[in-house]
Amino acid sequence: MFKKILSLLALVVLFAACSTTPEPTPDPGDNPEPGSGSLPQELQGEWFAGSISSIQFYDPITGDWAAPNGSGFYMIFKADGSYEEGAVINSTQYNCSLQLLGVAKGTAEVNGTKLTLHQTQRKVHVSNTCGNASDSSEGIKDYVYGIEFKDDAFGTPALFLTETDGSPHGTFYPWGNADPNPEPSSLSLSGTVLAPAGGDVAGTTIYACYVQGEGCHKAKSKTLEISSHGSSASFAFEGLENAPYFLLAFGDANSNGELFDDDDTYGEVSTELAPPQAGLELQLYYLKDFDQPEPEPELSISGTVTAPADGDVQGVTVFACVIVGDACDEARSQVFTISSRGPSAMFEFVGLESTPYYLFAAADANGSGELDAGDYFVEYGEVTPPANELTLELQVIQ
Repeated sequence: MFKKILSLLALVVLFAACSTTPEPTPDPGDNPEPGSGSLPQELQGEWFAGSISSIQFYDPITGDWAAPNGSGFYMIFKADGSYEEGAVINSTQYNCSLQLLGVAKGTAEVNGTKLTLHQTQRKVHVSNTCGNASDSSEGIKDYVYGIEFKDDAFGTPALFLTETDGSPHGTFYPWGNADPNPEPSSLSLSGTVLAPAGGDVAGTTIYACYVQGEGCHKAKSKTLEISSHGSSASFAFEGLENAPYFLLAFGDANSNGELFDDDDTYGEVSTELAPPQAGLELQLYYLKDFDQPEPEPELSISGTVTAPADGDVQGVTVFACVIVGDACDEARSQVFTISSRGPSAMFEFVGLESTPYYLFAAADANGSGELDAGDYFVEYGEVTPPANELTLELQVIQ
């Protein structure tokens, strides 16, 4: 998921940074010839996904573009086999506002579960508050999708389109049901974004990805940018849908104008989130550290040592001995002395090697200064860490 999201975001940023105008391909005109056959009745009409205020944002006579609010996609299929589709994408990156407007026309045909769009023209206009506007066009091209009419998860009839590999392309609703599940203002995700040690959260973009298959539904996902400086900052996404979201953040920490370098930052909440949720923590890491394997846990031996009946474990010494020859290697062995009173106590050895340790415990219970009759002793034997919840039962030396 991490690499897929990074690839998606990298493409968006690359497109936003581009200010050149490609050479247009031949334009067959704004009025394509009608299709050779009719389309299925259930496909005919206007379909929509997202939340744009209008689909009348391009004037084919003057070539002027309007600026509708929101983000979304629409498709119009006519009985004569012709079609029109459009897209509005609004995005904000580092105080730069990007708007992409696109329209396409052509003819369509349906063969079983396959929808083929024979595009005759496509026009795209990109405006960028931090760069030049650009216009491009594309001529004849075919697009093939899987097509299925069925109810969505909320029981609303919808048009589902898939790519040729089976991945989702989009879910569209009849124009009258363009937003069958309005975004309740009470559904939100909020919390705190945290910079790496010594870092700054200013300029961090946080992305609330509306989970759709293995990717994000562009129109239903949301972004925000942190403008305040500091090691942390609060964030809140309001008006979310009753659906799972994936929360991630990224920033140009080295200020070189390019994202996803090793010195840039990235963070994510590793599980899908169902709003409303508050108090979330989004920890940022440097990308050079993000994919590093987790450090191996320290090897340990731990457990409980118990005294004989009516005895006391205070002063008992537990030995974890690496045997070399016929003696303990002092540099590699460890000892643990019980300081608390009572019939039993915990012991723990940490930072051990992956090698067998000979475990035993003893105490000068009679105070003679020697290990002799009346003292405590237990021999547990060889143990290879990690080994926990062991029990060492001391016995009185006879």
